[in-house]
Amino acid sequence: MPIQVFKTKTRSSQLLLALLVALCYFTLATIGLQLATLNNNASPIWPAAGIALGSVLLFGNWITLAIYPGAFMANFLVGTSAGGLILMPLGNTLEALVAATIIRWFLKHDTFKSYSEFFSLLIGPALGSTVAASFGTLSLSLFGNIPPETVLTAWYTWWSGDMVGIMIIMPLFLSLFREKSQREHVSWQKILIGIFFASLIVMNVYGVFLKEWNEALVWSMGPIFIIIGMFSGRVFANLLLIITAVFIIALTYMGYGPFEQGNLNRNLLYAEAYRDWETDRKSTRLNSSHRL
Repeated sequence: MPIQVFKTKTRSSQLLLALLVALCYFTLATIGLQLATLNNNASPIWPAAGIALGSVLLFGNWITLAIYPGAFMANFLVGTSAGGLILMPLGNTLEALVAATIIRWFLKHDTFKSYSEFFSLLIGPALGSTVAASFGTLSLSLFGNIPPETVLTAWYTWWSGDMVGIMIIMPLFLSLFREKSQREHVSWQKILIGIFFASLIVMNVYGVFLKEWNEALVWSMGPIFIIIGMFSGRVFANLLLIITAVFIIALTYMGYGPFEQGNLNRNLLYAEAYRDWETDRKSTRLNSSHRL
């Protein structure tokens, strides 16, 4: 198992941890709902899914009890119907449970050898996001929140938002909470190399999104992240990935950059599709040279 599982010893520590996870989920869910473009609930960006899955992997299945109330309160504040307040948080909870179960299975059986982590982070989130998107879209459809012709669009938006939230945040969890024998050594050389290549990422985002440089330059960030992961470590690379994703999403939301496709929902989907591709490519390259 590549991540260290933390066990709480007392009921009071469990309660405190559950409250903290619920608060984190509620906060990130509220942020995600601010970006909902089709309706009040289907957001193309859902970082709360990454926190939920990471918490289940770190603390065990019991922590899913904290996900439901966090999701419930976030949806309640945007005026979700009574039926939706039951089905949507249930889908969010089952999403983390399903994805965590699949990831654990792949890593335990080492099915794909050095690529087990990559496939677990691809298949687990994909199936987990399918559960959440299906529960969410079903509730929207049943309780009259969306017309029938927009069901597929809402489902894909929901699925894609959860998927990108998991795939951007989860690599950081796997890097931070690895077994002690497999943790990376930090040195000044690694830090300096990381800072240098991070400056290239900043220059790239600034030039493409704000100065309208050739939009093809955004694809150069993929190899840069690979180099950062190889020479400065996964923790630094994954943390930088999250920060970069936040800026790209924010700039796209404000109308900057190459992902202008006519409406905000489509713009955000294009932007996060790029982030997903970049994360997949970085994970594939790192896993081919670093065994968990």
